Amino acid sequence: MEEEVLKGNRNTTTFTKQSWKRIKEELYAQAKRSYTDTQLRNKYNLLRQRHKDFKSLLKETGIGFSVVTGQVTAPDEVWDRLIRVNKSAKKFRKKGCVLYGKLCVIFGDTTATGSNAHPSTRSPSINLDNDDDDAMSKSPSIRNQESSFDEDGSKRRGKSTSTTSSRSAKKAKFSLALAETLTVYNETAKRKMEVYENSMTSTKHHLLDECIEALNQIDGISGEVYAKAIEKFESEVSRALFLKMPEHRRIDWLNYLK
Repeated sequence: MEEEVLKGNRNTTTFTKQSWKRIKEELYAQAKRSYTDTQLRNKYNLLRQRHKDFKSLLKETGIGFSVVTGQVTAPDEVWDRLIRVNKSAKKFRKKGCVLYGKLCVIFGDTTATGSNAHPSTRSPSINLDNDDDDAMSKSPSIRNQESSFDEDGSKRRGKSTSTTSSRSAKKAKFSLALAETLTVYNETAKRKMEVYENSMTSTKHHLLDECIEALNQIDGISGEVYAKAIEKFESEVSRALFLKMPEHRRIDWLNYLK
């Protein structure tokens, strides 16, 4: 994945097989527990659905969001309207989305929106609320995915309150660890991309300087040809070719520009 990111081929909706392997290793280092590929992908899809729902909510008129508290604010009449058309609005009204800043990093956004929004880079340490069941109620496909999270691999059945509470705590811990791991993974890739882009910009300027210096050493160039050569040097290919040419060929190339 890191090589693809450096090539500019990053896909923000999924990871390669090798990327998932590294993510599993990092997640194990945090949670001290192994998870299957299916479990990771299912949880990833749930987080993506949560991000999509919350992002859609923040686009509504009258909605405000503070990443410091993770809470959403809106007048009662706005909530009444949203809850009638969007079941997830009720969940977010009660619990907010303290993970939103990290989900924005994972799924490609850079900042939260809304009248009370703050940059995602300012998001504090977080504790994940357990609202996966609400998210699953929206979609049969997502609801079916959750069954793979049972430790014995079987579909979920009715359990005692204490067992359900324990499982909810484990799910919350897992979601938090996965979100943290994916956030670090994406932020690392982003930093590497920035370093790569900066190095490419530096190289571009260096080659441009070399071309202009070589051009200045050639006598008898008219102002018109000089200006045309400078325009040609905007092309990376032209710069590379010019620097590879012997001096007499550079003169031929310049004459061709007349």
